[in-house]
Amino acid sequence: MARRVAFHWIYGVTALQVYVGLCVGLGLLVLAFAYVKPWPLGWDYWETAAAIRALAANVLHPTNPIVDLPGSTSPRFVPYTVFWGIVMKMTGAGTFYIMGAASLVNHVLLSVGLYRFTSYQFRHSVMPVYALVVMLLVWGTGYKWANSYDLGQYLITAGYTGFFAFAVSLHALFFASRYVKNGQRKDSGWFLVLATLVVLSHPPTGGFCLLAAGALALSEAWPQRQYGRLVAVVVAGTVAVASLFVWPYFSYWATMTQGLTTDWFYSPLYTGLGERLGMAWAGVPVLVYFALRGRYLSVVWGFLLCMGMYLFARLVEMEIGGRFLFFWTFFLHLALALVWCELHRWASSRGQNKRLHVIGIVVAFLVLPVWERAQEARKYLPGMPQKVGEVAPTTTRPDRIHAYLFLRAHLGPGDVVMAQGASGWVLPALTGAKTVAVFHPQPLVVAEAEERAQAVDAFFEDALPWAQREALLNEYSVTHVLTETTTLADSLEAELRLAGSLVEEENGLALYAVGPR
Repeated sequence: MARRVAFHWIYGVTALQVYVGLCVGLGLLVLAFAYVKPWPLGWDYWETAAAIRALAANVLHPTNPIVDLPGSTSPRFVPYTVFWGIVMKMTGAGTFYIMGAASLVNHVLLSVGLYRFTSYQFRHSVMPVYALVVMLLVWGTGYKWANSYDLGQYLITAGYTGFFAFAVSLHALFFASRYVKNGQRKDSGWFLVLATLVVLSHPPTGGFCLLAAGALALSEAWPQRQYGRLVAVVVAGTVAVASLFVWPYFSYWATMTQGLTTDWFYSPLYTGLGERLGMAWAGVPVLVYFALRGRYLSVVWGFLLCMGMYLFARLVEMEIGGRFLFFWTFFLHLALALVWCELHRWASSRGQNKRLHVIGIVVAFLVLPVWERAQEARKYLPGMPQKVGEVAPTTTRPDRIHAYLFLRAHLGPGDVVMAQGASGWVLPALTGAKTVAVFHPQPLVVAEAEERAQAVDAFFEDALPWAQREALLNEYSVTHVLTETTTLADSLEAELRLAGSLVEEENGLALYAVGPR
């Protein structure tokens, strides 16, 4: 391992102290972001929170978290949401408290996992510091997507299932690294358990975990002719994948086979790579250098395997496979972090002028990414101006959750709400009520989701006769209608007041009770 006081010549503290300080500061940002609630309506946050709430209501037989359907129609009921559903049930805590706690726990899991894996695998005490900094800051414009760990997305997605799965993957890779180096069976056992948890919680991230473990085996066990260790990693991965077929909450087979088509889902992750990854591309020549020199081959293999999966998914038009973009980007980040480690080691063995020169390079290298990430995170804070076009021009609905909090006093489990788009998406997590239509694509209810979306669009058509609107209310057992006051047609408003009653109007929204029919 590297010397204990690796940062002595800059800070007068150890590398571990620097890393802990960074993680504590980042954790405070995660908590502040979670509890200030700057959540736009369209984020996956709401479906994750709704799944936790549905499991808290009935952990063994939950209903679909968004619409009034059986729970087997949702792929959100995974070990991660089951655990937090049980916590919510036992504590009685509300949605925002549970999601905030989940965000903090996930942050701690990732921070510890990144430290354990990178410090052990690469034998640099400063590697965790540089790996964290590069992972958060070295991007171009970035992607608005889970598993995209630039600073803004780190805060946004900290409570997501994919974030949890990536954090646990790092712990699994720590045990895989120890196993392929030392051959201790308990390490292979821990890898099997954690890899299975990752695969069950989030299969795309599970793919990363298994491929990265394969990269470790190819770079460590294969050259030493420890073929048994390589086989053991493959067997553990096979068992982890097999666990998908015995998961009781829904059919992973149906979910995965539907995910092989482009009918229900579109991924933007095959475009804009140059602009969005930015300086992360500098990791490519670094990887070529490592490959030619036979150094850090686990990073080279990890990049190649994840890039291969990404290209294969693109070739067969498997849209969900675009997520492997973030996994091969992670290996680019590791490559750049290793460069910094080497510069750090070189500067530590030279005079003060050399050290200051390296510090200058590092600072200059970070100026643009820090500015980009700060601007990205800043726009999500309350009161900050939003970019033009972030809210669809066809609607005037409020785009922040604060405008919808009043609905908690009027809606609850058993209610079904007719609402448009993202306005209805937040209701299950916020109130426990169901909505007629889903907002994001759903692999297990593709036809049903399309039919429900058409029903909602038809209901809010200006010219639709009330008799047909009433038929839709009856068909989906609607108890309430949520509308935008500024875009609501006068004729529909009059019909809603006649057929039901105005419950409350606030923040440009109006809630009408139409009663069970």
